[in-house]
Amino acid sequence: MCDTMDFENVLSYFIGNVNYNRFVVYLDKNDTQVDDFRDQCIYFFAGVCILFSILLAFEILPLFVYFFLIVVGFPIVVFLKYLLVLYKEEKRQKEIEESLPDFLLQASLFPRGTDITAVMLFIAKQKFGHLSREFRIALDQINKGVSVESALRGISVRNRNKLLYRVINFLIIGYKSGKDMGFVFSKLSQDLLEMQSVERDRYSGLAIQKYTLLISSAVLVPLVLAWVASIVSEIDLTAFSSSGLVSLNPDLLKYATYSTYIYLFEFSLIASFFIAIIDSNWKKFVIYALLITPLAYIIFFLF
Repeated sequence: MCDTMDFENVLSYFIGNVNYNRFVVYLDKNDTQVDDFRDQCIYFFAGVCILFSILLAFEILPLFVYFFLIVVGFPIVVFLKYLLVLYKEEKRQKEIEESLPDFLLQASLFPRGTDITAVMLFIAKQKFGHLSREFRIALDQINKGVSVESALRGISVRNRNKLLYRVINFLIIGYKSGKDMGFVFSKLSQDLLEMQSVERDRYSGLAIQKYTLLISSAVLVPLVLAWVASIVSEIDLTAFSSSGLVSLNPDLLKYATYSTYIYLFEFSLIASFFIAIIDSNWKKFVIYALLITPLAYIIFFLF
């Protein structure tokens, strides 16, 4: 469908060279290359085209909508797959942050003068998930002749994580100075635990607002609007007009219906925007909007 080099050039143009280089690193963590990512998008888009064709054949999907979805479908698929990769990386970094306090606590227990490669080997063998994997990569680099400091800094480069960057810097300072860093690691571990506790408390308070918005925008508001629309549709406007008491436009119900469609769309976008703010992640705005908007329309038309 498209050459790998052309696909890379287009992707780097839209997301920027810096973001593209980070994206390649993220793909590598999933044992995926750019051409694999492109092929996955093509296969998924082909499946979507088959689904659209079936809906068109059964006259469920209008012809103009079919062609519109085909034209915009592939860029949307690429964008959604891109967001999925970013989401996986964000999840990976959160798992690393959750592992850092235990890692620091264990590192603080090592006797003074312990070789740093022994500490790294111990951590690499522990069940710290992605953090252990990063230290295994660093140990492989050291075994291939890379300096300890460069291997440690490589962990920071592969993971854009401020907390991990701070911890790696302390490891490098301890390695270069040869001083006992046990107390520093223990104190840093306690600070991270307290910070994570505060973050969990803050999010638990915002979670009520988040799920209230989710339920309201995707379920409650469409249900109420569907109920109101069913009542209004049963009103005979011609009876009012013929009585001479009021003069009503016969197209009023049609305009009200169109307004309801627009309101559902706007409310879904606004709710998605505020939920993304609660999650402190703008990328989730697109994900929430793509989930809430179709669900709201489905519930509205079903009920």
